[in-house]
Amino acid sequence: KLENPYPNPFNPELNINFSIKKRNNVKLEIFNLKGELVTELFKGFIDSGSHDFNWRTENIPSGIYFVQLNGINESISKKVVLLK
Repeated sequence: KLENPYPNPFNPELNINFSIKKRNNVKLEIFNLKGELVTELFKGFIDSGSHDFNWRTENIPSGIYFVQLNGINESISKKVVLLK
């Protein structure tokens, strides 16, 4: 489960929380409106439970972005707005 990132809109840091039921291979990525990968926050195996990440955006322009969590059988995205 990918929680709603907060605060949204945000500047300069976004908090991202998700939970998984069992150890899994996941990717946590940020994409822009064009579908281009902006950054990869995590890639690899992660244990079950709740996990917290933040995205610091000092050199990122204002705009709409998508936080995407990919697992073996599922992909979840949330829209966020960076306002500077």
